[in-house]
Amino acid sequence: LFLIFLSSGIAIGQSALLGNVKSIVLTPPLEMQYTLGGYGARMNKPAEAIHDDVKAKALVINDDNKKYVIVTLDVVGLPPNVKPLVVEQLKGTGWNENNILLLPSHSHSSLEMLAINDKNIFDNAAIGIFQKELLDFVVDKISNLIRETDMDLKPISVGTKQIKLEGVNRNRRGDESV
Repeated sequence: LFLIFLSSGIAIGQSALLGNVKSIVLTPPLEMQYTLGGYGARMNKPAEAIHDDVKAKALVINDDNKKYVIVTLDVVGLPPNVKPLVVEQLKGTGWNENNILLLPSHSHSSLEMLAINDKNIFDNAAIGIFQKELLDFVVDKISNLIRETDMDLKPISVGTKQIKLEGVNRNRRGDESV
């Protein structure tokens, strides 16, 4: 029996690695009059339509002793007040500032990060004006995404693989040697 455990790569007493992935739409309703990120020339003019939804995706990994979540968001950036508010909403669920990683993608086709920064008191349309309703919306969405992704964990394995895809990438400077 001992040799079977050794040959399978499973250590005696080691817990199974569990995980889950979930994606949500983070696009605020147009009625919220949210500002698009990174467009100061628009002078805080709200989004007029939705071409593509803003998404948030979460990966939870749990080994019975520790759990971690990586959340990617299609937003320009996140001000420092967002993560503590998410942690506060998740109090008592095992989530804290040390096991949550929030990663914005720097997309200029999403909400303005200064519109969700409660320290933004400048009332300057060129950089975005704080909107408490938008901040609450984003924090609620992220917190719920983490909660829901943490449910229904399934056994997972971790590994890497490499394949070469011909003709998929290009050198934007036109250098043919790449």
